[in-house]
Amino acid sequence: MKIKKYVPIFVSVMLLISALCPLNSSAAEETKARPKLTIGKFDKAPTIDGKVTAAEWGEKSFSIGENQPNVTVYKTEIKNEEGEVTGYKPLNKTTTDVYMGWDDTHVYLGVVAKYTDHYALAILGNQLWQDDCIQTKISATEKGTQYNDIDFGISSSTGKALAHVWNPTQGGMKYGQLQAGKGKDFMITREGDVTTYEIAFPLKSFATTVLKLKQNDKISFSLVQHMSKNDTKGNGAGFYEFAGGIVMDKEISNTAVITLGAAKKLAGSNTNEPVASNNSSGGNNQGGSTTSSTQSGNNSNVTSSDNSSSTGSDISSDSSDIESDINTSSDSSTNDVDSDTAGTNADETSEKEQGTKNVLIIVIVCVVALAVLGAAFYFLILRKK
Repeated sequence: MKIKKYVPIFVSVMLLISALCPLNSSAAEETKARPKLTIGKFDKAPTIDGKVTAAEWGEKSFSIGENQPNVTVYKTEIKNEEGEVTGYKPLNKTTTDVYMGWDDTHVYLGVVAKYTDHYALAILGNQLWQDDCIQTKISATEKGTQYNDIDFGISSSTGKALAHVWNPTQGGMKYGQLQAGKGKDFMITREGDVTTYEIAFPLKSFATTVLKLKQNDKISFSLVQHMSKNDTKGNGAGFYEFAGGIVMDKEISNTAVITLGAAKKLAGSNTNEPVASNNSSGGNNQGGSTTSSTQSGNNSNVTSSDNSSSTGSDISSDSSDIESDINTSSDSSTNDVDSDTAGTNADETSEKEQGTKNVLIIVIVCVVALAVLGAAFYFLILRKK
């Protein structure tokens, strides 16, 4: 009979252990690091004209390229007749700087990408991902389908700037509503070996329930720079992916977390010269580039290896004549962190503290519930026996 007294305690302990094991696993999943940065607010929105200047944009937010923080490089595998991977095709090198900012009604993106041999034969917007272009994933809520994957590129065959919205939501941005051209939603130019993207994402393009952006709001964002396999040097298909959630995995939870910060400090306000693209790191929290092999994204199979550069043709575009052709058919962090990344550590600390509180609350609730169950088991079953 004495043994029966300890049965409820034993049962409660076993149930508590089994309950806490998945809880700890879940907590580890939730605290998986995502790139974080803070972007400044524009007092005056940049002019969408295909030119990224220091006076308009200030410091860069991050860079894309080989060995850049939070950037994964993927390349095409070379296989023998037995299907074994024997190497990787070279990928056209890029030196790309990314600038971001916001105001009440828009998130702004400036991309200055330096690489040779621009190859993009897309005529329709839904063909862009196969060519040299960029893809973005952006959301103001991460709820349901309130996000968009939007491609941007300039065709080397027609000289037109193209865009394509992959996930139009009810009440949100639809196909064909993003307009190309000076002063409009986006503009893309190619001069020499530099492709410049200037994009103003209206709220409607990535949120259906948010009417106005405000300081300390957070948005989800990722960026992929595609490199075509069909260039003049025979380079393989591949891409550079900042954060995640676009090509290799489709989950919005794998994107970077961007905090909307205070007023943007503009650098070089006395010059209107286009900023020079360089390969120094931006203000991100994690260092090193990661690699992956035999992955697929948007129907292209690519992996990671060494880069090689190629030379090719240059493309220029008359900005005044750029039209939209969108169709319905589909950081090691350093001591040089700029104003766009200020406040990141505070955000991380706050999130960790909140996560710890949530875990403690759940543990307390589980213990109380198990105690009640144990007592009920004892009084209703064992004691009667």
